[in-house]
Formats: sequence, structure tokens, C-alpha cells
Amino acid sequence: QFYDKGDYYVALGYGARRIANDIFHSSNVLKYASANSNNVPMVSVSKKLFASVISRLLLSENAHVQVWCLQEGSNRSWISKKRGSPGNLGDFAEEIQQESKADNDSCLACVYMKGEKVGLVIINTMLNLFGVCEYECNSDDIPGMLKQYGVKEVLVCELQLESLAAKLTAINIAVSKRPTRDFFKYKDEDSVLHDCSKLFGVERSEIDSGVLKILNTNVKNPVVLAFSCAMQFLEDNERKSIFQVHKISPLTHMYLDDGAIEALDLTELYKLLNTCQTSMG
Repeated sequence: QFYDKGDYYVALGYGARRIANDIFHSSNVLKYASANSNNVPMVSVSKKLFASVISRLLLSENAHVQVWCLQEGSNRSWISKKRGSPGNLGDFAEEIQQESKADNDSCLACVYMKGEKVGLVIINTMLNLFGVCEYECNSDDIPGMLKQYGVKEVLVCELQLESLAAKLTAINIAVSKRPTRDFFKYKDEDSVLHDCSKLFGVERSEIDSGVLKILNTNVKNPVVLAFSCAMQFLEDNERKSIFQVHKISPLTHMYLDDGAIEALDLTELYKLLNTCQTSMG
């Protein structure tokens, strides 16, 4: 967490230590502030260096980042200004582009498994794209398919975390646990249609055809449960943009499961390619 002090930013506690160790590679940048008889570590980051630090934390360290600022007016309390994670870069698009590391393909996914069916929603907060699909596969096929779509972070129901977490982290995809209630916020189809209309900027009559028809179904279907989590995530992050929706067709492509990706060491290859500075790279 960063606190905006006007001319610079400050990180405290664990965040300060992580920045000192992972970014500056030195504990000498740490200072200590007294709070409740405790010495709290802190580190200052200049405005000029902030973009570089943010890009490194989000794109390389798989960190969750939040920026706080003082509220204007008589009530001078700290309020959340920006928040981001490996798959949710929208709030920090300016900082990332300053570093010439515009990662427009970085996506966040919501996954819900029900038997052999998987509901999948992929969100690109940089380009305001929203992909949906429902298909049949087993849990071993999910990591490779997500890697194919450039997913950097997955929101997983707390009840399904154990079956997916290890497979996803093994190929450098961050995993965020979400409470079960986030996947079951819809009680009827009408509430789903209302959110579709608001999110995609379309009339409700248009939802009966095209891509959105997949969401105009039973609220217990896996894709609707994944959509429920995606909507809750956008609400929690106060994102009110109009998204463009498209249909994902994972079964029309060849993809590798997590075992093959690990055996071929493709994750390390991706890391190497991400550091290329030439147009060829």
C-alpha cells in the first residue's frame, strides 16, 4: 500500500520491506517511524520513480497494489484512490505506459467449475474487453487454456481453491480467493440481464441474441456464476466503464496443459521475451 504525500509516495510495514528487498535490493532505504511504541519501517518513493516501481510490482512480482490519498475538505481522512493486481492494471495504465511496458494483453479471469462444465469470464481492464464462455473440460486443462489467453490472475471460489491454486501458481498465474457469496449474488435471470445491460451499454432486448445469449440462462449455470464474481469484482474496484463483450472459444485452439508448459519451460521463455527491448523481440 502506498500513501500519496503530494511530492512523493510512502509505503509502510511489510510493503516497505518488500520494496526495499525486491526493488532497491538494500535495507538502507528504510526509515523508521514511531507508532504506538513500535518502530514501523517506511520507504519513500519519488514521483519519478513511482511508475517504475508500480510496473515492477504488478508485472514481475505478482503483487497487489493500492494507493491512498487524503480526502479534500474538512474531513481529512485517507481514502482509496487506485488499486491494481497482476490481472487488473486499468488504474495504473498511465504508469505502466510511462515505462514502455504497456501490457494490453494482461487479463483477469473468473472461473467456476461444476462437474465437467467450466464457466469462464476473462476481463481486460486496460482495453475494457469482456470475454465469456462455458465449456466442458477437466481441471487439468484449465491452466494451459488461461495461459493461452494472457491471464495473469484468476479469481477462484474459496471452495474450489485447493484444486486449482497449485496448478496456476506453478505457471506464474496469481490466484485470489473469493468468498462463495460472490458467485451466487443473482437470485433470478432478471438481475443478470440488468447487470448485462449496464456493463455492456446495450438494451435488454439485445441480450437475447449474439454473445450475450450465453448469460441469459439459468442463474445456477457455471458461466453465470463466474459472471456474478466478475461483476462483484468490478463493483469492489469501483470500475464503471462500458465493456465490449466477445465470445471465447477455447476448444477451437490447441493448448498445452500445465504439465507440458512446465516440461517445456515455457514460463521462463515468456519471462525472457517480456524483457526484450527490440521490435524483433
